[in-house]
Amino acid sequence: DVEAQRRPVYPKGSAPDEHAGAYTIALRAPDGTDPAAEPAGDGYGSLSVLANGICKGLLILADGTKASMAGHVSRIGDWAVYRSLYGNKGYLAGNIRFRDTAGVADLDGACRWLKQNAVPKTKNYLTGFDVNRALIGGAYTVPAKGVNAFAALDDVFYNAWLRLAGPDLAPTTAFDITMLDRAVTWNNANKILYYGPDKTAVKFNPKTGVATGSYLDKSTGANVKFGGALMQEQALLTGSYLSGDQSGIFTISPRQN
Repeated sequence: DVEAQRRPVYPKGSAPDEHAGAYTIALRAPDGTDPAAEPAGDGYGSLSVLANGICKGLLILADGTKASMAGHVSRIGDWAVYRSLYGNKGYLAGNIRFRDTAGVADLDGACRWLKQNAVPKTKNYLTGFDVNRALIGGAYTVPAKGVNAFAALDDVFYNAWLRLAGPDLAPTTAFDITMLDRAVTWNNANKILYYGPDKTAVKFNPKTGVATGSYLDKSTGANVKFGGALMQEQALLTGSYLSGDQSGIFTISPRQN
């Protein structure tokens, strides 16, 4: 099926201000996704919608692929997504609707994500996949100086849980680490702190709502990188990590003290 939209023209002063602004987005994997068969974890990124309806952003897919996003929002709030991937041997496509779903999202829709078999110069999921994913997004408010972007967190030490879950974090050893929880402190300077003994480092960009980080434990051989986007309305930072040739879920959520 082929769907198309006519790009709207807005007279000066009549642009769709209700959609303009900054958003964080996530391409959600269903619960129970088998990371050996298809990418687990969530794609994540940021999106901006201009006053004239033009939208642009960057989505990091759960297999590590970077997908630039572009298009326009129609007069009724629709955004037709199509992004060629893997050297034209795959794509991400779907129809997204800007609408408020209380406590869940400000935009949502279904996407098809396809990668053909044996795509050259790729390191994971070499046999390809053809999956459906829900794309959601939430309005993102850049915090003022000294204000925590993650408003749901208490202003105390160890106020958040960092979790990695899915494929073995140390695939070259026999430790079989498929889940990791760490208590971290997300302070009002929007620094995410962890005190060891392993090395867990997270950097959050309060301008975009995107976090990146790494986990290293020499005693087990674990060494992974991860990233995610803060969904302020959902009180959740969600994303993914890569370990070996598979991916899993990365989250930061409030910790009850």
